[in-house]
Amino acid sequence: MSAMPLRIRRYHNYFISLCLSLFFGAFALIPVQAFKAKESGPPIIKVPVFFASDRLKITSNKDESGSKLGPLKLGFAEALLPVSRTYLQDNNLLPSLTHLGCSLDQNLRTFEPYIEIRGYVAEPEAKDFLQNVEVTRDFWSRLAKASEESKTVYVYIHGFASSGENSLYSAGIMSASVEAPVVSFTWPSKGTAGLKIPKLWGRKRLRALYLSDREMIDDKQVMSDLTTFLKDLKSKLPVDTKIILVAHSLGNRLMARYLVTDANEHFERVYFIAPDVDNDLFVQVAGSLKKKAKYVAVFHNPKDRVLKISAANDLLSLKNTDKLGVGGADLTGIEFIDYGSIAEPRSIEFLRVLHYLPFEHFGRITRNGISMLSDDGEACFIVHRSVIEKRKKAKVQK
Repeated sequence: MSAMPLRIRRYHNYFISLCLSLFFGAFALIPVQAFKAKESGPPIIKVPVFFASDRLKITSNKDESGSKLGPLKLGFAEALLPVSRTYLQDNNLLPSLTHLGCSLDQNLRTFEPYIEIRGYVAEPEAKDFLQNVEVTRDFWSRLAKASEESKTVYVYIHGFASSGENSLYSAGIMSASVEAPVVSFTWPSKGTAGLKIPKLWGRKRLRALYLSDREMIDDKQVMSDLTTFLKDLKSKLPVDTKIILVAHSLGNRLMARYLVTDANEHFERVYFIAPDVDNDLFVQVAGSLKKKAKYVAVFHNPKDRVLKISAANDLLSLKNTDKLGVGGADLTGIEFIDYGSIAEPRSIEFLRVLHYLPFEHFGRITRNGISMLSDDGEACFIVHRSVIEKRKKAKVQK
């Protein structure tokens, strides 16, 4: 008789364990996308975004035309961002954002910005995070007006697997963060944005998509279009406008190859973020960087798993490569910044791949050299090139 309660308790415990296992197992099967698009109430901030694109069409990668080459076109859009306290001053937009052309909208509803491992955002529907995507004839006058206050224009080159819509929204986040207009140069990445994992097998397997994107970014027309646009950017804006280049991941390959050309445009600053660039190529670039930029920084993470996978990809093609920032290159006059201690992990994707730098941190750093994570700036203060060169010069003299 006394054994019965013990047996019942044992079966009861097994039953509870089984129920819990089934519950958490079902919970784990919920698509990650469900957690990415966190709906946010009004108000939102409308951020003007500019683009130079040789995609056949600005769209998500669900539309094949977004991964095909077309003639270079210039356009304008509005990114819809949930309001952050960093955008406000006394419950109003910062004056710098107002001058930029940003505005508050109390009626619209959008989603929390979510920058994924390749620099893009959750894509529910374009209408939820973009408006008025259009090619425009008054591109240069709009851009000149938007840059009147900051006297600065950023050019952002996206990386692997980024759709046209994602690249524009990422540029919108960057623009609000750096408080200056951003032009997204959107090359026709074939990519995976908007695709489900099962669809990446077979003809759409990940390696094939990556090699396709690398082939596209090396295309002569893409290079020609970037060169043409940057030349026009220098000639059609006021002479005192500072031009800053920012590339992420595979986009750095295009930027690096541009910087070793005979183009003679000079830039205020150049930022390589999580660069999918071989050390050998960067050594070629370094020779001309001092002539083409006042300041150069490489944001890297030695634990970056994506770049290690990229290097493994090269091995499959019988090439042994070291990636910039992972292979240990250290060149005088170029600042290498380990952002592993700066970027705040906002998602499981960051923890898995350690490959991106959230733009909100990047904006704070580019404006004043201090990470958003440190109020006093002591832990994450970024020195400038002149300081680095003085230190290295002092060591040589000793």
